[in-house]
Amino acid sequence: MGFIEHPFIKPNSVECREYQTDLSRVCMEKDTLVVIPTGLGKTVIASLVIADHLKNQPDKRCILLAPTRPLTHQHHQFLLHHLNIHHGEVECITGEDDVDTRRLKWWKRVICATPQITRSDIERGFIDLKETAVVIYDEAHRAVGNHPY
Repeated sequence: MGFIEHPFIKPNSVECREYQTDLSRVCMEKDTLVVIPTGLGKTVIASLVIADHLKNQPDKRCILLAPTRPLTHQHHQFLLHHLNIHHGEVECITGEDDVDTRRLKWWKRVICATPQITRSDIERGFIDLKETAVVIYDEAHRAVGNHPY
């Protein structure tokens, strides 16, 4: 088993697993709901999709939404560790950030955020979704009722 070779994935940081690369390719072709057991690398798949969008749409941002602050921070750390871009281009946005700080953070290339803050900041006009290449919804099964997803 080798490692993923991609200009936006740090060398020797992500093991190459065929099912993950296959699923990431499907995600690039169409909207996809990935349902696999815990521990099989949904975050790796998300990072591969983000890496492809960074390569193919360099002037657009990528957003990874997670339903809780701790999970949002966890994704942020994972992406900092594995994406081959300047750390200043990967941001974490939660309710812990004040409005002015969030406004500036939305200009980065990769954003990990909570759905509540994302919805609020879209309503404030901080985010132009036309400038967004992809939105990834972690824990998508929570998107029921009046959830911000």
